[in-house]
Amino acid sequence: QPSYEYDYLLPSFQKVNGDAVGGGILAWHINEDLIYHQGVFDADGSWVSNYENNTVNTDYNNRGIRVIEADAMPDIGNIFSWHWTGTPYEYFFKSKPVLNTEGAFANWSLLPWTPVFNATSKPALTDYNGVPSLYWLDGISNPAAVMNFTLKSGFFDEGEALAIPAGAKTAPIIDTSFATNLLPLITPEGIYLYSTDPNGWFDMMGLYPLEGGAGRFPIIKSNQSFHPYPELLITLDDRIRIVAFWDDDLDCVDIDLSLPPSIEPLEYQDYVFAATQDAVFRIQDGSITAILDYPNAQKLKMADGRLYIFAGRNVKTVNPVTMEYIDSILLPGDLGDFEPVIFRTPGEEAVVFVPDNSGNIYQLRGSSFTQIFSNNTGYLPTQLGIMANESHSPILFFGLGDRAYAMQMDGTLLDGFPYREGRFSYQTGRQVFALETADGLMMQLPIPGKGYLAISLEPTSNPYYSLSLPTDLGNEQIHYDAAAKLLYWHYTDEDNRLHYQSVTVHEDPLLWRGHLHGEFLGNIQNPPASDKPLTAYVYPNPVQASPLRVKLQNLIKQPITINIYDAGGTLVFKQHYDDNGMAERDIQIAHQFASGVYFLTVQNGSQRSRLKFAVIN
Repeated sequence: QPSYEYDYLLPSFQKVNGDAVGGGILAWHINEDLIYHQGVFDADGSWVSNYENNTVNTDYNNRGIRVIEADAMPDIGNIFSWHWTGTPYEYFFKSKPVLNTEGAFANWSLLPWTPVFNATSKPALTDYNGVPSLYWLDGISNPAAVMNFTLKSGFFDEGEALAIPAGAKTAPIIDTSFATNLLPLITPEGIYLYSTDPNGWFDMMGLYPLEGGAGRFPIIKSNQSFHPYPELLITLDDRIRIVAFWDDDLDCVDIDLSLPPSIEPLEYQDYVFAATQDAVFRIQDGSITAILDYPNAQKLKMADGRLYIFAGRNVKTVNPVTMEYIDSILLPGDLGDFEPVIFRTPGEEAVVFVPDNSGNIYQLRGSSFTQIFSNNTGYLPTQLGIMANESHSPILFFGLGDRAYAMQMDGTLLDGFPYREGRFSYQTGRQVFALETADGLMMQLPIPGKGYLAISLEPTSNPYYSLSLPTDLGNEQIHYDAAAKLLYWHYTDEDNRLHYQSVTVHEDPLLWRGHLHGEFLGNIQNPPASDKPLTAYVYPNPVQASPLRVKLQNLIKQPITINIYDAGGTLVFKQHYDDNGMAERDIQIAHQFASGVYFLTVQNGSQRSRLKFAVIN
């Protein structure tokens, strides 16, 4: 069989005297999954990898190793090409060549050839699943014995990797009596403080001995009134540790809970709330000031001056001062695997978005709830995030399976969503981020082993604003230094290195900093009413799974009635929906329809729309 590869040098340009000129950066694409994890069964039934069987490159359209041809023309190994062995244009280099009338090389022109190789260049730097590379090459020089280029990651200007003590984990950046904006590194032996100076990060003070390590859950910051500087909350086996650096020394207070903390603590003003399998604790000024007998709390949140306790299917609200119950809500689904997120607006009731363990999403306002999203995908989501633009506020966003979702507060999807980028799935349960950039708002959704892919509200992917993360340790943080006007992205890896990258940004671009900062402050904003007629459509059409979704646009502030008839004219579904003030709505209908053709009518005040759709089971 043909091998679709070659074992000799690619052609170069030639001068009139026959000297070879050319070459450049040769980019290889290596699919380790196909090489080592795919293969065949041999005659005795044993599985053999493609590497062991020497079948790495037997399929031209699915090669384990290939050259990424810089001219984006697939010549090498292509039986339909005149250039089976490639051309001088397969290399990446700065400028187009100037050839004389006989085709001999004369000089390099001022016109660019391939000085950049990234996820949006042609050819694009992506993997076999279409995932854009978060690293890229810039400033590629012309061919020479020594060539120059710059390795970049996303939109950052600077970056460095530092060797750090084994097992170190980063905590949130804090201010201390030594200096501001210091990065604590927590190790089993103690704590280091790293300066985040724009001229380079370094260990400022050496090791502060403190046994216990980084604890069971992510480290968070708090502001207890007995400390003049922010503290770190570390969750240990049977206690909460409060750590601060003030008076030029390490100050540590341990709060004994008797039992292992079951979830990460919650800080609110000068309170800290913690939970074990038996109770919820309020901590203030370094000591326990109240205990609420409430077993198996799975999440704690604060909104509208109320402590929300999530356990099982129950949501309890508690007065944080008196620790007395205020209200109770029973949701249809079990809770605890995903973080609730909060949208706060000045002078109005907060909106709490609660995902259950099946990926369904509920909107809580006061003592009532509405299910705004039903998950029937067979996948589970990332954590949720919130952002807003001029026409929509709030915007709830997340990744689910191989699709990105962005929706209004009632579950109505923004135009173009759900959006599918490539043949990959977003990482279940991982936090998400959102940035305001020069090219619009970007949500960053997690891809295992790659990082966070930036998705705009267009929607389209934008690898330039993505966040590289070649590790799944879950120790990544994004931080804005207002004094230095620098945005930092940093994480640790399995090789005991601290990676940090920075870019100059004159205003804080962070819209969503991850679920541990799980609230967004803004005003409710919906698209303005339109004078266009009511429109409705069912998607996807034909419908192949319940629920079906009905998209309504140009609604007026009147109730909605949806009727669905089968092909014989029999009414099979009817439902009334109250007006919620939105000019656009997504309505999910969970009714089980038999295969066939159906007619749907929508009545909205004096407006009426009719459409036809099919169901295939």
